[in-house]
Amino acid sequence: MALLELIVLVFVLLTALSIVWTTLQTGISPMMSSGKACQAMLASIDEGVNGHLIDLGSGWGTLVIAVASK
Repeated sequence: MALLELIVLVFVLLTALSIVWTTLQTGISPMMSSGKACQAMLASIDEGVNGHLIDLGSGWGTLVIAVASK
């Protein structure tokens, strides 16, 4: 196995272990917002209002990315 492949494998395993460890510690696993839920939340945002939007979810940031695109 090449050194680069070994490094990638270790990185992937450590990432997976980190997700499992955090899930066990907090009791909450990462979960992306569904497309339907994301569209509903985007529809409720008033474009004329300035301010901060705080995503308190436990996912991968898909809602924040969708809001930034809007």
